[in-house]
Amino acid sequence: MAGRYAADVIDLLVVGAGPTGLTAAWRAARRGLSVRVIERSTRVGGLTASDTIAGQRVDLGSHRLHPATAPHLLEALRDLLGDDLQRRARHGRLRVADRWLAFPLRGGDVVRNLPPRFARDAALAKLRHAAPEAERSYASVVRARFGATMLDEIYGPFARKLWGVDPASLHEEVARHRISVTGATDLVRRTFAPAASARREFFYPRNGFGQITDALADAATHAGATIDLGAGVRSMRVGPGSVDVVLDHDHEHDHVAAGRVLWTAPAAALSAVLDTTPTSVRDDLARQRTRGVVLVYLVVDAPHYTEFDAHYLPNPAIAMTRVSEPKNYRDGPDPATRTVLCAELPCWPHDSVWRDAEQRGPALVLEGLARAALPAPRVCETRVRRCPSVYPVLERATAPARARIDAWASTPGRVTVLGRQGLGVADNLHHVMAMGWDAGELAARGWDDDTWGACRARYRDNVVQD
Repeated sequence: MAGRYAADVIDLLVVGAGPTGLTAAWRAARRGLSVRVIERSTRVGGLTASDTIAGQRVDLGSHRLHPATAPHLLEALRDLLGDDLQRRARHGRLRVADRWLAFPLRGGDVVRNLPPRFARDAALAKLRHAAPEAERSYASVVRARFGATMLDEIYGPFARKLWGVDPASLHEEVARHRISVTGATDLVRRTFAPAASARREFFYPRNGFGQITDALADAATHAGATIDLGAGVRSMRVGPGSVDVVLDHDHEHDHVAAGRVLWTAPAAALSAVLDTTPTSVRDDLARQRTRGVVLVYLVVDAPHYTEFDAHYLPNPAIAMTRVSEPKNYRDGPDPATRTVLCAELPCWPHDSVWRDAEQRGPALVLEGLARAALPAPRVCETRVRRCPSVYPVLERATAPARARIDAWASTPGRVTVLGRQGLGVADNLHHVMAMGWDAGELAARGWDDDTWGACRARYRDNVVQD
């Protein structure tokens, strides 16, 4: 897959070989542009890549392709993966007040198992006044939608675990973009309506979620794009007709003149190499925090651990937010006598959980499983992976800085910032692929800043699907 483009003058340079960058490269290359993709890692996919542990394909956390994927994207992925892209029924559980609820929620199950105080408080939420604009936060939005009980026992603990801060210090946009249910009435509609069953399905590849980005990379190279792995950007200077980029590749410097650059890596990395970045923007970016995740994989000596694909755990006394069993996500070539669990432990990069993950991680997971009344697994092997940049922490205090960063990142020019890492968003795969699709097609048609601005405005309305 990796290689070098023969010429040093190209139409499009894509920085980052995650789903956004690979989709953009594929769409632009198949329309005839000369395209080169630069990826600092030694493999494609970013957080959507898959690994093999104990003979089983596992992901970097729990990933799904949501049925809300745009029809043209879904059709394209079906063309690339064929029958390997399987349609599956979701079968997860949420631990609330020492009880299990089916997740996504199901009407009868909610009636039987959700303590009545949740429903009473949620029903009365609409009678409360919304917080004044200056005081709005993630916590105030959740309280207004669902009441204090939901905030205190589900959404608040999840927020503290995911983002590591008090829910009242998170900006209200976190609730708008991360919680698709708008209130008690909407929750009832989604739970009991006939169409609710469609939201309880997902698409997943036979050989792990990374099969999607592997297929995108293959499609891009087949269309003529070149993907350079283990390569990074050393410097970038925007000229009148192109962007002059100096790359670090195989311990050598490589000069490229690109008509346009699509940047899907973290914006802070762009600010460090782009010669026109104001010092104030670099300072603003340095103040933005991102939460990491330690992934603990337990190889279990059993065909299955449970029948469920994932367990969601808001309890603050439990270190992990979610435990998934990849074998239950698909019908794939998995070992018959073993299964693997993936536990997600949000943390700050370089805190004690991060530093001592190999020693502390498995013990924290086993303790958490016991607290959640889950079976004690027969563990025969453990693995740990660290993901340093997963959850952008959008705090109320840093909102002005984020606005300045966004203004800088959206300034018209030959360098365009997009994607989950570039824009500091936690969108679904189908959202970031849509960004890549739009950018690749627009680059091929002839870039228009107004059209891209309209696309960016549309992306701001994305809401993460549960």
